[in-house]
Amino acid sequence: MNARTTNVGIVLSVAALLMTACGSGTKTDASAAAAPSTATTTAAPTPTTAPATTPVPTSGSTVATTEPPSSATGGPAACVTRDLEFAIEPSKGMGDVRSADVVITNVHADGPCGVFGYGGLGLMDAQGAALPTNLTRLDVPAQGLVPRQVILAPGASALEHLEWTDTTATGGGAAGCVRSASVVITPPDDKPSAVVPFTATVCDGGKITGWPYVAR
Repeated sequence: MNARTTNVGIVLSVAALLMTACGSGTKTDASAAAAPSTATTTAAPTPTTAPATTPVPTSGSTVATTEPPSSATGGPAACVTRDLEFAIEPSKGMGDVRSADVVITNVHADGPCGVFGYGGLGLMDAQGAALPTNLTRLDVPAQGLVPRQVILAPGASALEHLEWTDTTATGGGAAGCVRSASVVITPPDDKPSAVVPFTATVCDGGKITGWPYVAR
């Protein structure tokens, strides 16, 4: 092996390590309960539903606040699955566009924890088998849709907005669509996952657009 071949190998190894970063919106989502979904980052068209906004804190213990990343400020540790409660709240669709919010709540941690970036998600059928899921991460700085650190005090929540297409809702065909009965959710910067009920028809090969987590 000559020096040029060795240098190329080193560069490729470093690139592979960088691609494993989590919470910044560049990693491929994985789930312990379902096959990994693919994930890409895109500057998608203007969303059909307005992004959730960070509320002004009105009380001390149950309000999520948006702060710089914990790694840069010495803030709290990342929220992990064992400290969180998970839910999905559907919202009203328009035409063939459907949407819902993944809501995570700090219910077990002794103090605040941090959420930064995007979570993982995988669709599952009624038998618990993994369905095709293509989670696309929305990143539009011009609209303020970028990852921000959300600090969850005990009892506080953060949400990740989801949008997808259901062509059957407007009389279209079901080709390329999957029908889910539940979904496996992974918070940013963690591997264990939680499964919650989620009935939806997701078309375009199971494509779902996910926004960065924001304070609820």
